[in-house]
Amino acid sequence: AVTDEKENRTIEIVTTSVSPKEFIAGKAAGLVGVALTQVILWAVVIVAGLSLVAAFTDVMGGLKIPWSLVGVLAAFFVPLFILAVDLVVILGVVVADSRQGQQLVGALNVLFLLPLFFSPLLGSNPDGPLMVFLTLFPTTSLLAIAIRWGATLIPLWQLVTSWVILILCAGIGFWAAPRVFRQGMLRYGKRMSLRGFFDAVRARG
Repeated sequence: AVTDEKENRTIEIVTTSVSPKEFIAGKAAGLVGVALTQVILWAVVIVAGLSLVAAFTDVMGGLKIPWSLVGVLAAFFVPLFILAVDLVVILGVVVADSRQGQQLVGALNVLFLLPLFFSPLLGSNPDGPLMVFLTLFPTTSLLAIAIRWGATLIPLWQLVTSWVILILCAGIGFWAAPRVFRQGMLRYGKRMSLRGFFDAVRARG
């Protein structure tokens, strides 16, 4: 979306009214709001369905909702989404066109879905170095925790460390994204170099 807005010059209009930081915050708030709405709707449908089944059968008698897992995932959800928005905005600004942007976003999605590729390891070694690394790595933390939760008792220090790392990365991304956005938003058909990226991050303001 950011690349499209840059290509059709919509960004020129938007940036006359809001600052880069406000633009990023608006993108993050909008996407988090949409995602939360979808999650809440699905949760309502699932709870309503389970309640209906429980009212007429005994199938749900032994079912317990893992509220501790729900709480942990909720704590990770918002900062992870903010980090994802930061990364997508940065990619949208540094690429030359929307096709490049789509390719890089596709590669970025893999970073968030890596735990799914290694989920077979859960049965043999859920507490191995790889699964611990995926739990601590910011883009894979939420999914890794969700996958490991039913297979092992995740140590508290891993959960706390993972959450702190995620918060720090989301904060750094939210700090860096407006700077890169400011330097790259008017680059039409030209990709930002790695040097230009670091110059933008170091730029004042």
